[in-house]
Amino acid sequence: MYFNFLTNEKTYHICIETLRNIIYDYDISETEVQRINEEWKGLSLEEDIFLVDEDPKFWSAYIYKGISKGRLGFKTNTSGYVLCLEIVRMMKNDFGISTEEAIGRIRSKWIGNDIIDEDDLVFHEGPKDWAYNIYYGHDSYWWTKSKEELAELSPLPYNEE
Repeated sequence: MYFNFLTNEKTYHICIETLRNIIYDYDISETEVQRINEEWKGLSLEEDIFLVDEDPKFWSAYIYKGISKGRLGFKTNTSGYVLCLEIVRMMKNDFGISTEEAIGRIRSKWIGNDIIDEDDLVFHEGPKDWAYNIYYGHDSYWWTKSKEELAELSPLPYNEE
């Protein structure tokens, strides 16, 4: 299979497995699966970056349920896309929430605010800061809490759409 982005052998196999998962899990045709080319177009996946840190099941859910369906509600450039990927991963790992909930929380936070300029304020914080701010809220002062205090915090309400 041909991809519209640069990749090494390891990431190529992850992409292939992701495509297989999309076909199997969501019962769509291989032609429809070409959306992965659109999702990662312009990225260079030659280095072992974020892609290899997750199971292909994560990526198939992210691509099928997430940005590929335009469900974020805002436009973003490659840097914003990667930031959103990292925020989703962090929220899943640190809070044990689903890919869909993480995407939904990001969407709720930034809907209608295009992130297409490298000088955008969202790039002044890292994925961890955004994940925790989106999940707990800035007013929770999560960064001042110990691990024990953090475990006592309640997440912001989330309404599935």
